[in-house]
Amino acid sequence: FSPEETMAYCQERGIASPSGEFLAALQNQTSGWIAALHLALDRGAAATEDASSSGLPREFQTDLSEYMAAEVFSELEEELQEFILDVYPLRRFDAALCDRIRGREDSQRFIQTLLQRDLFVIALDEQRSWVKLHALFRDAAALTLHQLGLNEPDLSLIATALTERGMHLDALELLLEEQDWRPLASCLLTTGNALIRQGFHLNLLDFLNRLPEEAMRQFPRLLLLQAWSLVYDNRFSALPELIKRARLLFADQTDTDVDVRVELKLLDAYVERQSLRFDKAIDLTRSVISQLDAADVPLKSLAYFNLGTDLYRQGEISEACEMLRHAINQGKLEQRFSTVLSSLGLLVWIYQLKGHFIEGINQYRSIQTWAASFHPEGETPDVISCWLNSALVMIHTAQGKLDTASSFLKPMLRFVEGAEPLQKILTWYVEAEWARHTGQLKRAREKLQLANDLLEFQTPDVSTLVPPLPMALSKVRLDSDEDLGGLPASQSKHPYWVMEQEVVSVRLALKQGNPEKAESSLLRLQELAKTVGSLRFQALGHLLKALVLEGRKDSANAVSALEQALLIGETNDYISLLFPYSQEIGALMERLSPGRISEEYLAHLNQSEFAPRIAGSQVVGNSETSLAATRNGAPVSAPPDFVEELSRRELEVLKELEEGHPNKVIAQKLSLSPATVKAHLRNINAKLGARNRTEALSLARKWGMLPNSTPDSQDK
Repeated sequence: FSPEETMAYCQERGIASPSGEFLAALQNQTSGWIAALHLALDRGAAATEDASSSGLPREFQTDLSEYMAAEVFSELEEELQEFILDVYPLRRFDAALCDRIRGREDSQRFIQTLLQRDLFVIALDEQRSWVKLHALFRDAAALTLHQLGLNEPDLSLIATALTERGMHLDALELLLEEQDWRPLASCLLTTGNALIRQGFHLNLLDFLNRLPEEAMRQFPRLLLLQAWSLVYDNRFSALPELIKRARLLFADQTDTDVDVRVELKLLDAYVERQSLRFDKAIDLTRSVISQLDAADVPLKSLAYFNLGTDLYRQGEISEACEMLRHAINQGKLEQRFSTVLSSLGLLVWIYQLKGHFIEGINQYRSIQTWAASFHPEGETPDVISCWLNSALVMIHTAQGKLDTASSFLKPMLRFVEGAEPLQKILTWYVEAEWARHTGQLKRAREKLQLANDLLEFQTPDVSTLVPPLPMALSKVRLDSDEDLGGLPASQSKHPYWVMEQEVVSVRLALKQGNPEKAESSLLRLQELAKTVGSLRFQALGHLLKALVLEGRKDSANAVSALEQALLIGETNDYISLLFPYSQEIGALMERLSPGRISEEYLAHLNQSEFAPRIAGSQVVGNSETSLAATRNGAPVSAPPDFVEELSRRELEVLKELEEGHPNKVIAQKLSLSPATVKAHLRNINAKLGARNRTEALSLARKWGMLPNSTPDSQDK
């Protein structure tokens, strides 16, 4: 029965208004199986009405298991019964896993029989190679085993087989059923680092918390696993006490090896960071990196990530990027999913600050490809990198792709309530930036105020990493045409804080009619942007210079400065560059030198939310025009509405593909890795709705998306 039919059946059986909780429990534990529903309701309305979302009455569970054992399980062929009794503890299985546990090679035949009969077995993939037994059937098998007085399956053996397949969570869940904690502790010691590497640190913490104190005393390495799990969850306050306990326990052991000492030293760096001794943390981390080659501890990626974070905190941007790239490459070698994700997040955040939007997106997509291959069989952890999603919100907002930006913002909003302070502040900051660019100034102000209020109670380990909140709030007020009164004081000497302050200073000086002050701030902005290599702030500097010069009636040089801004902007599809200066910049856009700026980039600007306007007209190049771009004189009709716009890099890959080049050649010509080319091709297929590259090329030609192609006139 479907849930609706189950409700109707309950009403027919005399339960006039079954509660939602009762129906959910009934449907969940019977899966709508009519015989099971009949048994449940035979217990009477009074008993069943006591059911809650946590389950049905115990008497019903017993009845159902007995019915399944007597009427279903006992009717199966003996060899099929034996197969089920061997494998029923497994949450999921395939033939190879069953063969390993049973010591035989005929499991596929039994799985196929269960599937063909649709006998309480559920296929988990399209190939129907991975399956699981319904809980009803597992309970019946367990009851049969008990009634016949047979030995329980060897859970330790099954856990070993699961671990060999990399199914660590399945193994641990299985061992929780054991009365003895030792097998669980032993499995955690074996699989703990793998779980952390794969991003399952929260699951690991849950298992560790179920162990008695005796386990920690006997196996102090479990304390190290607990410490690393807390590190990956950004919960550092408990570290000092954990490290102290671990040192005392390891001091009692005569065989403490270099690996443990290295791990403790790296954990000490976190404590120094929490104590605001950042220079000491950097020195400790550098020392650990020099020792890791001699130790058998796959922590070099984590050390590089920490060093990159500390260097970014101190404004050493170039070296921070280098360390984060090392962290990503080393993390792939060490198979550390969480470290790769975190390192990528901060690296892409820096890329968006530098205005290297395309490089940031390419980095993200290449790691996406790697991450997809990282969990080929098992579960994927439900985690996101706050840095990464924040960076992608900012990049897509800068490129005028506000819907795409929103798609990366939404997952953050789901997690924000229970997040750590830095994660909350980052989330509210990027939400405010997105809201500001979509005209929701009230929402932007509210989120920035929340972030600012929270920041007041944070120590420098958090405050030195947060974005420039006061400047962001000043931008909202300037966008609202409010009087700032004065420039907010900078709380940091970080170069990006300083550059944001200079941007606000120039805007405020222009608003107050003070060109001299605007020029001095502009000079500092341009010098710093060039020093740190930020294309984003270099473009903004030229744009603001154009406004300053136009205010001085120096239109010729103003146009030249605007062209410089646009030339930098077009290298990374910086579409929101003109925001919020659309009105002021419109007249200058009319006087751009023909052919100096690509028509493609100008068309993107014109079609965006931030298009320059003059008296309601949109401006492209040096003449007013319609929104339709042209290629070789032929108007390009848009593809269907469901087709997402291809990025510039995807169009380049598509063009090379049209010329017949294989992936390897495309990678060489575009200076990309083969994996990145594959990722672009996969994105192209997904966006165009194509099944393969041939179909993608056909659709691109049909819709006029390639140079030298004219769209099919009958398409739309």
